[in-house]
Amino acid sequence: MLTLRMLSLVVPFGAMSAAIGIFTLLGFVTGIEMLYRPISGGPATHPMTATGLILTGGALIFIQPFRTPPQSLACFALALFLGLLGLLDIRFHTGLINFLSPFKSVIAQADREGTPIRMGWNTALFFVLLSLSLFARYLNRPLTSQIIAMSAAASPLIAIVGYGYGYASFYGQMSLLTVAGASLLALGAFFSTSRQGLARVLTNPWRSGRLARIQLAILTISPFLAGLGMELVLHIRVYQGMPALVIFLTLVNSLTIGLGAIAYDQSERRARLADRLIRRAAIEDSLTKMGNRRKLETEGRHIYERALAANRAVSILMIDIDHFKKINDRFGHERGDEVLRLIASQIGKFFRIGDVLVRFGGEEFVAVLPGCDVPRAHGLAEKLRNSIAEHNLAWGIGINEPVTVSIGIAAGRRDVPLMDALDEADQALYAAKNNGRNRVEIFTAA
Repeated sequence: MLTLRMLSLVVPFGAMSAAIGIFTLLGFVTGIEMLYRPISGGPATHPMTATGLILTGGALIFIQPFRTPPQSLACFALALFLGLLGLLDIRFHTGLINFLSPFKSVIAQADREGTPIRMGWNTALFFVLLSLSLFARYLNRPLTSQIIAMSAAASPLIAIVGYGYGYASFYGQMSLLTVAGASLLALGAFFSTSRQGLARVLTNPWRSGRLARIQLAILTISPFLAGLGMELVLHIRVYQGMPALVIFLTLVNSLTIGLGAIAYDQSERRARLADRLIRRAAIEDSLTKMGNRRKLETEGRHIYERALAANRAVSILMIDIDHFKKINDRFGHERGDEVLRLIASQIGKFFRIGDVLVRFGGEEFVAVLPGCDVPRAHGLAEKLRNSIAEHNLAWGIGINEPVTVSIGIAAGRRDVPLMDALDEADQALYAAKNNGRNRVEIFTAA
């Protein structure tokens, strides 16, 4: 399922972002400028930006589907601190970001050469928003977390458009390394709550999810490619407002698609729920909540035939409440219905999830037991019979007489259809009735 696949990518996204941060710091340690300034003379990733990538990437590595561990929270808090410090540094020129860096001489040398190494406002704002997104996740606010993560993604998105169109004002001091790491982090934060909210809608396997993914891909990528094509293919130089228009259209389209997908998903979920209820009602006995005859004829037959085809044993049990008519006549039909519910509940305690249990009609119940031979089925039937006879189940509803059951067992065989095997179990049940009731009998061919 796509939801689980995207959730499984959160850790790799975090690991890749942390790796970018580590390689950036290695560039400062070794003096290899390309590791922190991928484009000669272009923006460089600041050491504290690299630290932020490592912190937030590490937080995603440790994060769990429904839990945010303490180490992740600590990483978020430190990244938030770095982001706020970066914004304060830009606003008031405090120099604190450079002061915290262990590579002051490299930064100073770059300033003297006219190729400064700085944490830009877009990077600082990204760390603030990303940390807030992950804190919202911790507070179990998935939709809020996703909206903030999308807002954080705007920073690398604007930078990508700027690099694509060649407008430095759009990416500022955000290097391509920072763009890559930030994009991975935004995706990781968004999909860390993919079981809920908008992320769940976008990754669900239903029509709403498929349509939303197609629309999102087309309507977010096409404006960027259209404008870029005008420059590269048609050699038409677009005006500087074009990148801003691309970003605006991308964000508006994403928001519109997201809101529409949520509304569509809610409608689709209601329709699926109604369909499930209708399907369930068609194969469920309304009184006992067990399966009904239709379930036996469909699911029961399928399981019966599949087990025999795999050379597995199958046993059929026919269970009948003794003297049920007398109970109805003496205590009334409401008490009789209560007895049926009690017996159905008791039957359900003795069998496995893969067994098919149905109310066949009136006071009769049927169990189809794949992978269960007759001796084992006989043991289960005896335990069930004893539990009903010895515990006086009906006393709690005002019936002061013992309620017992008789059970007939037949073995499934390849040359015997389910309904014929059921007839054999019914013959064994008839023998149990004739032999005094409150007993178990196994069908034997004459």
